[in-house]
Amino acid sequence: MTIRTASTLRSPCEILRKINDRFQGDSERDKEIRALCQEAERATKKLAQELNKYKKEAWRGWWKANEQFKEDVKLRLSDNYKVG
Repeated sequence: MTIRTASTLRSPCEILRKINDRFQGDSERDKEIRALCQEAERATKKLAQELNKYKKEAWRGWWKANEQFKEDVKLRLSDNYKVG
């Protein structure tokens, strides 16, 4: 999963993607925030991989459903969606 896709669960990565969604402008601040979201998503995935070494899928069941899943997919797969 990348920052351009959406998850049916509101995981930490999905929350970062939603922040990225809100900063789709061309200002320097928007670009900086998108870059930070991208970096944070990578770090979150690395952390999840490390935690899985100790207890496989220990995170399962923590997160609620992403109610805007379909809208998120549509937005993030559009040609003008910006990442980083």
